[in-house]
Amino acid sequence: MRKSQVHWGRKKQRLARVSGLARFLRHAIQFAQT
Repeated sequence: MRKSQVHWGRKKQRLARVSGLARFLRHAIQFAQT
């Protein structure tokens, strides 16, 4: 495994975590509005 691949994998992990958090926040906002 090359160094760049490891770096990209870490980047993707962080992106997935951020997108998951954003989705959770959006659901929470919608739930609060209803």
